[in-house]
Amino acid sequence: MRLVAELNANVKGAVADADYALESAVRQVAELVADRGR
Repeated sequence: MRLVAELNANVKGAVADADYALESAVRQVAELVADRGR
């Protein structure tokens, strides 16, 4: 849930680089999925 809240804030302008925010969010989600499969 924290990731979703962070992504929501970033999309709404909390960060200067939206591209980086999206890349970071995708990376974090991928890590969560990978961890879940272990």
